[in-house]
Amino acid sequence: MNSSKSLISQDPLAVANYVIKKAVEKDNPVTNLKLQKILFFLQAAFINEFDTPIMDTKFSRWPFGPVSKDVYYSFKDNGSGEIRDEAQTIDFSDFNILTPRIKLDDIYMDKIGEYTTQLLKYPTWKLVQKTHEQSLWSDYEEDIKNFNAKDYTTEEIKEYFSSHSEDKLWQMN
Repeated sequence: MNSSKSLISQDPLAVANYVIKKAVEKDNPVTNLKLQKILFFLQAAFINEFDTPIMDTKFSRWPFGPVSKDVYYSFKDNGSGEIRDEAQTIDFSDFNILTPRIKLDDIYMDKIGEYTTQLLKYPTWKLVQKTHEQSLWSDYEEDIKNFNAKDYTTEEIKEYFSSHSEDKLWQMN
């Protein structure tokens, strides 16, 4: 599915804040681990459907699956607990505290809402299991154990999900 309106990759903290807010609204708060997996599947969904990443971030291969380091470090103080508060940043030009927000056309906002709602239905362990079953992760398992696995690329995410419809969790019921 392609759209005539252009999709501009978003700040990963803005997308994380969107997921956190939606999860809290649904009384289903996420942990950092679950947030990371949802963000990865959102990235895959937008690469797969719109040929463009939803976030301007790289995902690293970590022992529990894909991780956006910027987002991980913003929420690591939560440990394995629920995240209820959105990330904030500081604008150093005027020292204002900002809460990053998504800035997208309605067509994309509708899609991210639909996909996030679907992905929130999955328990954390299922999302981790799904990423571990993917050759995108499993082919690098030894390198992951040795902490020298390369980051995921947009091209390999696109290629993988274009031929593995069973892993498009954002579309499942």
